[in-house]
Amino acid sequence: MKTLPDFCYSVLSMTGELIIIKKGESGYYHTDYSTNDKAENLRLKDCYNEILEVDHVQEECMKAGSMFGWDVPGADPNNYDENGRFNMKNVKETNQNNDNKGEM
Repeated sequence: MKTLPDFCYSVLSMTGELIIIKKGESGYYHTDYSTNDKAENLRLKDCYNEILEVDHVQEECMKAGSMFGWDVPGADPNNYDENGRFNMKNVKETNQNNDNKGEM
């Protein structure tokens, strides 16, 4: 079972700014490490997240959680397949398992 890191780095798609996302918090934080070059910021994001041992799925979950709330399916890394793609099937199976917990 995968978990989320306390924080990760990401890049805003519209501006290319390097940002920090903190688990459980809405929005994002600016960082002094950001440059004016989106490609360089993407490289920095990958390097910093690698040091933090944050993978692509965890970063995507952190983005979803910071924008839409931490209880949405997109914020749960266990709802992604082995290729890092969101998998609605995992969400349905989890919901069915939770619904059946009280049954005998």
